[in-house]
Amino acid sequence: MIIVIIINLIFIVLLYQKYIYTPRTLNQEYKEMEEIDGALIGYIENKWGNSVDWIFAEILELNRKGYILIDYQMKEGEQLDYTIKKLGGKSISKLKNYELTTYRILFENSDQITKSELEEKLKSTFEKEENINIKSFSIRNEIEDELVKEEIIDANGDKILKLMKRIYMIICIAILIIFKELNGIQVAIFLIEAFVTLYVCTKGRAFTNKGRKLKSKIEEYEEYLLSNKLLSQNKIVDFILQEKDYINSIALHIQSNARDGFIDTEIVDGSAKTTNTFVLNILFIALLFVIYLIMLLT
Repeated sequence: MIIVIIINLIFIVLLYQKYIYTPRTLNQEYKEMEEIDGALIGYIENKWGNSVDWIFAEILELNRKGYILIDYQMKEGEQLDYTIKKLGGKSISKLKNYELTTYRILFENSDQITKSELEEKLKSTFEKEENINIKSFSIRNEIEDELVKEEIIDANGDKILKLMKRIYMIICIAILIIFKELNGIQVAIFLIEAFVTLYVCTKGRAFTNKGRKLKSKIEEYEEYLLSNKLLSQNKIVDFILQEKDYINSIALHIQSNARDGFIDTEIVDGSAKTTNTFVLNILFIALLFVIYLIMLLT
């Protein structure tokens, strides 16, 4: 059993190196981040991130590109209020699928939507579903499709990773059945390793070489944003509507005055639900423990 534990540990390290770890480039220039939509940046950095932040980042992208207008005003107590209005002059046929979904979320029933109406729509959506999904449109899936199209994510590699996870779960059950006489410490170590392995398989992505380099840049860029004094300034609206760093910081879930001024934090927190996949991982570990208890009693 000790050999199995060691092999499992090596497997975890290899999985981490292949699907999660990205080497640092120490690149101090982030001009490339100007050309990539915030929603894509947020998804690449963390696919299990908060969809609401991606939605708001994409709304700001549409404003920056001239498809919508965010008409804002300051209330008493420096509270930000705004109405998002549809603009003519640009064909929405040029929008990518995830952009078009965001656009339709805004203007589903009217040519404009207020801050309170948008917040209520997002809140009711997340009470029903885990991801933003209105009329069968799925932001997460559309973002992923775009990243596959841009050869940032390897779709076949992702399928292999999911298959490896299923096979690993079967092997875990088989190990507990085969090694009947395990002591408590060995079982505890094995279950911890199983949980870590499943977590790596769930969080990991099969990035192409292009994707790994981009993810590395995004991670460095995120550290740059966290240390950038721009995000701590109180000039919320003037910067947030056009400043790409602010838009990207929202997609990356970075706390700032801009983010708090534009987004109701209760909605963001309420939408950050534990994913079904994570819950299934926990249930599987519990199942392994139950199998072990049954083996002890038989």
